[in-house]
Amino acid sequence: MLDRLHGAGIRVALATATASPPPWLTRRHPEILPRLADGTVLRQGARQAYAVTPPVFREYALRMTRRVAERYRDHPALAL
Repeated sequence: MLDRLHGAGIRVALATATASPPPWLTRRHPEILPRLADGTVLRQGARQAYAVTPPVFREYALRMTRRVAERYRDHPALAL
C-alpha cells in the first residue's frame, strides 16, 4: 500500500497500535486495560483502551513502535 500511495504522490503518516491494543494483547495481559476511579475495568473495543502504568504495556508499546519504525524508516512515502 505504501508503494501505491508513493506512486500517486501521497505522503504517509504512520501510526502504531499503542492507542488501541490488539485483542490478543489485552486477553494475554488484562492488567493493561484501564480502570475507572471506582475500580471498574474497561474492556477491549474502544480507542485508548489501555493503562500506561503496567510495565508490560510500556514494553509492548516500545516493541511495536520500534518494529514499525525499523520496517518503514526508509520508505519514500513516509512523511512522519
